[in-house]
Amino acid sequence: MENLRRDLRHAQEELAQMRHELEERNRQLRELLRALPFPDSEQFCRNIVDLCHEFHLCTTRTTELDDRIKALRRSTDTCQDRLHDIAFTELSVEKLRVKIMSTTTEQNQQDSLEIQDQIRMAVSKVHSSLDSVLSAINQHSRDKPAGSLQEDETMEESPCEDPPVQQEPISQRP
Repeated sequence: MENLRRDLRHAQEELAQMRHELEERNRQLRELLRALPFPDSEQFCRNIVDLCHEFHLCTTRTTELDDRIKALRRSTDTCQDRLHDIAFTELSVEKLRVKIMSTTTEQNQQDSLEIQDQIRMAVSKVHSSLDSVLSAINQHSRDKPAGSLQEDETMEESPCEDPPVQQEPISQRP
């Protein structure tokens, strides 16, 4: 009888330890989901250099457009000739605007895809750790001797030290 009580206490301690590990893994998962990992340092450096190069090209083109607009304003050409130059300048302005927008959008999409991939990998690692802890808890509850279950019914009920852990669905986590 004493052996069964000792086994029960040992099993309860083990279960409490497993619950603690599960809570710790859940905390780590929440931290990983909140963290925004940086992309690979080499890729990050290349992205910065590319953006600086694009910025330089766009500012050079903007300066050239500014010079064209000033030349049109000071021009003594006929209205017909100026109208042709204005249409060409407006086309250059739109082309530059589209280039700036596409560069910005393209870079944001690339960075967000890299971050999403890194988050997916981290979440899958934590999920596998959680699965192993849960399977250990299930295995422990299956390995519990049948006699200890009957003993539980005859023993005084003792309140559980740790409340059961409730997992939040992944979609509702911050």
